[in-house]
This record gives sequence, C-alpha cells and structure tokens, in this order.
Amino acid sequence: MAISAVIGWRTVFVVLACTMATSIAYTIAIDGSPFRTENFSRWMVTTLIDFFTHATVLSIWMFYKEESWLTAIFWIVLVQTLGRNCSSSTPRIQPTSFC
Repeated sequence: MAISAVIGWRTVFVVLACTMATSIAYTIAIDGSPFRTENFSRWMVTTLIDFFTHATVLSIWMFYKEESWLTAIFWIVLVQTLGRNCSSSTPRIQPTSFC
C-alpha cells in the first residue's frame, strides 16, 4: 500500500514537472526569451537574485545531506528548475535524511 502511494506521488511530480517544462517552452516559443531588457525592473532583478541565492544555499545543504552523488545532483536540478515546489516537497519525500 505504501509503495503504491510513493509511486503515485512520484508520477504526479513527474507529470507536474513535464507540464511546467512544456509551459515554459511554449511561452519562450511564442513570446521569446523572458530575459529581455524591457522585462527587467529593479524588483525582477532583486527577486531573481533572492531566489537563486536561497536555492543555491539549499542545494549545498542537500548535497551535504544526501548519501549518493546521483541523488544529490537529482535533487539539486529539481530545486534549481522547479523552485519552491521541489524544495517544499523534499523533506516530505525523504524525511529521514533531513534529521
């Protein structure tokens, strides 16, 4: 029962990740790159710096806590690409490695 729930949740997250990647690719194909100079305001730059600073610190901590390099790299890629959605789900998926 518990194994099927884990497989189900993993499937949900894979579908969500694919949906997000498709949405980003579609937006870039239709509207062009989101990193154009007319899109940058002071708040956008501040938000990007804030997010990637926190994501980098969290990634370093994950790399330290994970036992395998492969799983560490997997989680770091998810954190850098999915952001808050991944970083908030990581302790729920692997609660014992965060103690």
